[in-house]
Amino acid sequence: MAYTQEELAGIITFRDLVREIWAIIRYLTRRWYVILIIVALFSGSFFYYAKSDLPLFIAQLTFSVRGSEAGGGNTGVLAQLGINSGSSSSGLNLARLEGLATSRNIVREVLLRRVTVEEQTDFIANHIIDLYELREDAWEENQTLREFPGFTTDTIDFNDLTQNIVLKQLAGLLVKGSNSIITFIFDPISTIHTISVSTPNEQLSIALAGVLYEELDQLYVDNSVQQQQQTVRTLQMRSDSLDVRLRELEMAMANQQDRNRNLVLRSAQVSSSQLQRDVRIAQNMYAEVIKNLTAARFTLDNITPSFQVVDRPIAPLNKKSLPVMFFAMMGATVGLIVSVTLLVLFRAVARALDKV
Repeated sequence: MAYTQEELAGIITFRDLVREIWAIIRYLTRRWYVILIIVALFSGSFFYYAKSDLPLFIAQLTFSVRGSEAGGGNTGVLAQLGINSGSSSSGLNLARLEGLATSRNIVREVLLRRVTVEEQTDFIANHIIDLYELREDAWEENQTLREFPGFTTDTIDFNDLTQNIVLKQLAGLLVKGSNSIITFIFDPISTIHTISVSTPNEQLSIALAGVLYEELDQLYVDNSVQQQQQTVRTLQMRSDSLDVRLRELEMAMANQQDRNRNLVLRSAQVSSSQLQRDVRIAQNMYAEVIKNLTAARFTLDNITPSFQVVDRPIAPLNKKSLPVMFFAMMGATVGLIVSVTLLVLFRAVARALDKV
């Protein structure tokens, strides 16, 4: 097969490829200073970013939660009291614990707790706003948020739009996203759970972990025994009212006996019999309510979850920071690739323009 002169000119041989690569290498060698400048710029930028990034102090608090067993050894005791305990749903509910841990209620309670950081006692919300410089950074373009003075009370005016926006943004910073300040690790096998808090301030990390544990303990226990607590309160009110009624009847019967002493009147006997009957009824009702109240209190004590700290964070905390040298080397590699690519493209464009 015969090739024309134009076809032969368009064929690139292996020798031509080697010569072109060698020419590019020599061209890059002559422009070494350009490569060096770009590599230095990228490496310095990556180094500065890693160096200026605030280190994070990691406070980890581990705890366990002991829930009641359904029924168990208490069934016999409750049966003796005449109460059927039924099945208990107060054993540790891991899904409930996970849901409450990141709920808006618990985040709000945590943000509005006062702690001391660097000898300054203030709400956790205000500490976070100042520490992360949100007014100068994330809120810079929003005048309303930029001029937000901070929280001054531990109550929220839900009609205040600015406070609601600030709370939502702080809640997102605390528990939302991959870089959230707070992370939870719930282990259903060992039942040892972990609260991990990462902030640029060691004292704030420790304080925030402790406050979060306290609020989670309180909220989970209240949520778990709310119905039984209402039962105890209702029975207590019923017991108090019956006690007052019984005392009134006993006093009335005693007064009547004093008035009718040494008198034998049929009307007095009827009235006395009625009072005695009312007293017996009130006594029986009072005894039944007291029995139910005792059983309800016993059940409440039995089903109340128990939180226990396994390990608290103490200073000095582990510190997590970006690896400076790794970032510098990564910047140098990126700079080398960018500089070589730009020089090769510049050479190709220049040669193409020369042939025009």
